[in-house]
Amino acid sequence: MAFVSASPASLGVFVTILAVVSAAIVGAIGRAHQSAKAAAIAAGGLALWLAGIAMLVHSGRMATLPINGLPLIFGPVLLFSTALGLSAVGRRVAATLPLALLVGFQAFRLPLELVLHSWARQGTIPETMTWTGQNWDIVSGALALIAAPCATRFPAIVRITNIVGLASILHIVRVAIL
Repeated sequence: MAFVSASPASLGVFVTILAVVSAAIVGAIGRAHQSAKAAAIAAGGLALWLAGIAMLVHSGRMATLPINGLPLIFGPVLLFSTALGLSAVGRRVAATLPLALLVGFQAFRLPLELVLHSWARQGTIPETMTWTGQNWDIVSGALALIAAPCATRFPAIVRITNIVGLASILHIVRVAIL
C-alpha cells in the first residue's frame, strides 16, 4: 500500500486525542503520587517515546521496518499499560481515582476510531484497521461510556468492559500484524 498523507484536520484531531490521553495518564500518575516530580518523570518518558516514534515516521524509516514498525508502537503501549496496571503506581492510581473515571477513560477510543475511519476513507490506512474492516475497538469505547456511570453500583459491568477492551486490543494487534 502506497503511503497517502492524512488530511491536516484529521491529523490535528489525532494529535489532540494523543495529547488528551497523554495528559490524563500523566495527571493520574501525578495525582496518585501527589507529586509534580512523578508527573514530570511520566511526562518525560512519554515524550521521549512519542518523539522517537515521530522521528521514525518523519524520516520514513518506519515503513522500512518489519511490519511497518507497528511493534514499536503496539509493543511499548501493551508493555507499559500492563506494567503500570500491575505496579505499585497502578495500584495507587486505582486507589486514588474514582472507578467511573478509570472506566470512562477508555472512551477515548470513540474519537480515535472516527479518525481511523477518516484515514481509511482518505487511503492513509487499510480499511481493515477500522470498524468497517476488522477493528471493533469502537465497541469498547462505547461500552466504557455506558459502564462508567454505573461502575460502582455494578462492578460486573467493569469486568465485562475490561474483558471486551482486552479482547479488542489483542484482536487489533493480530489484525495489524497480519
